[in-house]
Amino acid sequence: MRNKVIDEQIKRMNLFKKEKELIKTLRIFNNKHRLAILVFLKEKGEKSVGQIADHLEVPFNTVSKNLLYLARVGVLSRRYDTPFILYKISTSLPKHESIIIRELI
Repeated sequence: MRNKVIDEQIKRMNLFKKEKELIKTLRIFNNKHRLAILVFLKEKGEKSVGQIADHLEVPFNTVSKNLLYLARVGVLSRRYDTPFILYKISTSLPKHESIIIRELI
């Protein structure tokens, strides 16, 4: 009986962990600018902040802030090509993010 209780608690903990991961993933894509950036980078490949801002017709600081966030959570990778920082969709995406980008964007 005691093992069943422990097993149930472990199952609940695992579900809670998966739920937290899913919420974190969905927050990444819950922004129109981030989605537009991802669509653009998926179609055009590696681009600078200025190139993305010009194409999306969005202020530079808005694009920059969202690119930094996407890089921090691992969705984008960046490379320095003086004087620019170039961004692209990461080749080592976490599982959920990879599925969303591949299938939905």
